[in-house]
Amino acid sequence: MIKFHNIPDAHCVILTRFGKYAGTQKTGLKFYFPWLNKIKRLDIEGSHWGDVANKEGYLIELSEQSTNTSGSKAYTKDNVEVSVDATVYWQIVNARKAVFESDCLPDSIKDRALGALRASIGVFDFDELSSKREQLSNDTTAALSESGDKWGVKFTRVEIQQLLTDGKTQEALLQQVEADRRKKAIIAEAEGNAERTRLDSEAKKHEAIQQAEAAEQVLELQAKGEREAQALRSEGKAQEILNLARAEAEALELKKSKEKEYLQEMAEIVGGEKAAELLLAQKYVEGFEKISQNPSNKVFLPNNFKSAFDMRVD
Repeated sequence: MIKFHNIPDAHCVILTRFGKYAGTQKTGLKFYFPWLNKIKRLDIEGSHWGDVANKEGYLIELSEQSTNTSGSKAYTKDNVEVSVDATVYWQIVNARKAVFESDCLPDSIKDRALGALRASIGVFDFDELSSKREQLSNDTTAALSESGDKWGVKFTRVEIQQLLTDGKTQEALLQQVEADRRKKAIIAEAEGNAERTRLDSEAKKHEAIQQAEAAEQVLELQAKGEREAQALRSEGKAQEILNLARAEAEALELKKSKEKEYLQEMAEIVGGEKAAELLLAQKYVEGFEKISQNPSNKVFLPNNFKSAFDMRVD
């Protein structure tokens, strides 16, 4: 006699022969000999599978399953008691191991997941847990992998929902958080004041440097102006002296020319020798006139004033 049955998608059936594993039937229309093989049921007394990963007591689900650890207790590295609310996701990849390597796979998964969670939580201080949830999930998933291989189960991920503490611990943690916030605020204010002081000092230093540079530039401009003015005054005096010298030279040249003309005219009248004597006598008189113009000068006239006119010219 042959018995047929239809196995839905993502399900399988375990066949046994004389109480031992005989084979696995997967999706589709399958048959077996009832007098030779039996279907392994998961709803018998003592299996405790319930409705986890099975239907109708014999169809084993191969799709992803989840196990919740709500209300379980654990302790952190600093001995803070926390209530762990986490969800462990897993999938049967070897039905034979899942059925025969564990008395009750769902219970084994939950117990192993709690042990891995407690071990992972015990590595961190409570303050670190909030910021280390992803690492906690990864560490727990990695710790479950060894047991998963033994039971024919693949652990896909662990999601940490909540990590709660009792009221006193929560209050103490809140006080610590508030103290940390005040500490950070004080540090931030001190750093801000230090930064403002630094900026003010730099601004004053920059202003002093600018003032010193401006004063230096003013002194340089004044010195440059004084040098230029001095140069202009020197050029003016030099030009004035040059002009005076030119004027005196021109006057002398003109006087010389006039005296020459005068000497020529007198020479025509009284002769050349007599004209020279007259010209020399005239200069002699003009010399005494210039000397006597200053009252402080003393003029000494020769005893024989007429002898001044008896001079001869070679």
